[in-house]
Order: sequence, then C-alpha cells, then structure tokens
Amino acid sequence: MKYRILVACGTGAATSTHVATRLREELARRGLVVSTTQCRIQDVGVNLAGIDLIVTTSKVEETYEVPLFNGIPFLTGIGASQLLDKIVETLEKKKDVKEEIN
Repeated sequence: MKYRILVACGTGAATSTHVATRLREELARRGLVVSTTQCRIQDVGVNLAGIDLIVTTSKVEETYEVPLFNGIPFLTGIGASQLLDKIVETLEKKKDVKEEIN
C-alpha cells in the first residue's frame, strides 16, 4: 500500500523539502512506501484530497480530519525516531481500516 503524506512549511520549499526527503527515506527503511506532496502552511486545507497524514514544520491552528504531526524533530534530530514510530503506527492503523472496508 502506498501512503500519501502532505508536508507543509512556511514557504513550501526549504524545510518541507528536507522533512519530505527524511520521511521517504526513513519510512522506506521501515518497509512503507510513501509519496510526499509539499505546500505552504496556509495551503494545507486545499491539498488534503487523498492525503493520509500531514507533517508540518510550523504551528498549525486549524484542525483537520487527517492526522497531523509536528515535523520539527526531523529538523533537529531530537525525538525523530519516536516521531517516526508514531507516524508508522498511524499509517498502519489507517491500512487496517482500509482493509476492513474492502
């Protein structure tokens, strides 16, 4: 199963590129296939179609029906492994739900 992750930062370029790359690499090491889409924080709401998970590098005030994670640990390295564990757990739960529906 391929998961789609939306990665957002202030400009949709610098930090989101770094985080998106880390996510793809680290999740591949854990056996998950993901694609990432990048955008600006203010554009998250209009980019949610087909998205399984959101990771941001800026504070987000809005709430969405898609799980949202703060991606700062991927920039600092502090807590990155634990965050990856939470993301994997969330994606695997999503997979289980999709399989039950089918």
